[in-house]
Amino acid sequence: MSRTSRSPAAPATVTPIVADEVLALYLTPTAIPLPAINVEVSSTEEARLLREGRPSDFIGPEEIAEIEDRTDRLLDVLRTKAPPRLRIVTARGR
Repeated sequence: MSRTSRSPAAPATVTPIVADEVLALYLTPTAIPLPAINVEVSSTEEARLLREGRPSDFIGPEEIAEIEDRTDRLLDVLRTKAPPRLRIVTARGR
């Protein structure tokens, strides 16, 4: 069995495959243009904000109270509309 290799600068050569032989393949990395892909680089400040969060990403006491009220109303609806054998358990034990 043999393997045929081609390089852009050399004609095809045939390399015989020998059992227990290790072949090394040396590649030269190069950029490959991909016209359909656009890459945008973020600044270090944008990366820090994504990692740490923005002030608007945090929830204040008013938002927590609103979410609790909405959750309680939703639980009331679920309990009212639930089938008789369905048991709803919340983390707060309500």
